[in-house]
Amino acid sequence: MKAMKKVSKLKVVFHGFPGGPEGFELMSIFCYSNGRVCITPHNIVMLHLVAHFMEMDKETSCSMPNLLHQTMNSLGGINYWSWSELLSALKQCQDLSSEADSSTISQKIIESLVERLGLPNIATSCTSSSDCSSYRFSTDTRSTESRRTECPNSRTWWFHDLVFLNIYWIGRIVNSMLSREFDHATIIHFLVHYHRSRLIRTDPVERRQIIESVIDLLSLMNQSSLSWKCLSEVFRMSSGSNIRTSQRVLLESLMGSKLDRATLDHLLLPSPNGRSYAYDVDLIRRLASVFFLKGSSSSSSDQQKKVAHLVDSFLLEAAPDFSLPSPRFQSLITIVPEAARESHDKLYQSIDMYLETHNFLGEEQKLEICRALHYEKLPPDALKHFINNMNFPSNLRAEAMQLLTDTQHCLSTARKEDRAMGTRLQGLPPRVLELEKLYTNMQPQKANLTRPQKKSSPLSNSYFPKLCST
Repeated sequence: MKAMKKVSKLKVVFHGFPGGPEGFELMSIFCYSNGRVCITPHNIVMLHLVAHFMEMDKETSCSMPNLLHQTMNSLGGINYWSWSELLSALKQCQDLSSEADSSTISQKIIESLVERLGLPNIATSCTSSSDCSSYRFSTDTRSTESRRTECPNSRTWWFHDLVFLNIYWIGRIVNSMLSREFDHATIIHFLVHYHRSRLIRTDPVERRQIIESVIDLLSLMNQSSLSWKCLSEVFRMSSGSNIRTSQRVLLESLMGSKLDRATLDHLLLPSPNGRSYAYDVDLIRRLASVFFLKGSSSSSSDQQKKVAHLVDSFLLEAAPDFSLPSPRFQSLITIVPEAARESHDKLYQSIDMYLETHNFLGEEQKLEICRALHYEKLPPDALKHFINNMNFPSNLRAEAMQLLTDTQHCLSTARKEDRAMGTRLQGLPPRVLELEKLYTNMQPQKANLTRPQKKSSPLSNSYFPKLCST
């Protein structure tokens, strides 16, 4: 009797049994029904994994094929599954991810799903997605009917149907799409939609994983398909998520390559926590560095000029910030190549405003900041303002006055030669004529450059009527 009691307490424990009690029940039905079990898209993944786990790939004593063979036969009809049945099978793969990762059945389901998305006539597939509403993300506020209405003319009908998947399975689907040469623009829009939808209610760890994976997937896309809008949205939502440095650098590299598509409002981002200055000057410098240094071979001259103008406009906004250190202000000035700046008008305005706000700077610091300023690229009114501007070092203003003197000397010589030849001076560039007129007007003030003067307020000059409005 004691021996029988000991035997009765024996039990078999299956560690990691696919599907737990539900999977064991399906296996029991198969075993006690002479190899017969109802295989559907809703349980095929679990049965397939159970067959592998229990090594049920041998021929049975009855006339029915083994369980593994039956699941593979059922999988052969996957092309006839509805859209909701595909999603149901995919959800099983995710729920049994530890076992399904290495299974060929999960890849077969993913390939079938991607193939379905690539079909030209997808309206019927779209409407069937209402059956799978239980898998949708809980934040969807649109009705099924409204989504059905949008389906026939939209390539994005399936976006929200896949939001229930975690980022690992999204990555597998996207990689399958890329292998089938799926439209990159559509994939990008889907990733942004997924990113936006899943970050609403996630814990910090999952949030960081999603952001980092989305950045990795975006880096696989054709650069021509990426837009500043989608990249800046990913960046905005990644703020405060403490993502890895490598991923942040990768995202900034993608953003920098599209900097010519940005506007000034896009760049006016607040500085990170712990910084006293208003705008994130370091970020803009890094983005500009990517565009000018890494993208110089692929970007056109017009694109470079546009970004140069954008950076100078940003400088004008950042210049009045009393807390902005001069090295950061200077680094942003010098990041723009000289050839990309057609005019130094905005650059002069921003430097003037910065020196006015930071009037405690020494002469050496001022000279370093002004090193990138070229007088010959200033319009006449700005050049006149510069020569009289006490914010700038006197030697620089004297050099600018010398530029006017040299221009006038060359012009006078040319006029004398023309008169000696009996011809009229024609075809002079308007720039030269403007400088000549300016030189004449500046003669009474030329001597003042070498004498000490009282500091005046250059910002009261009519040249800067609305500096802060641009």
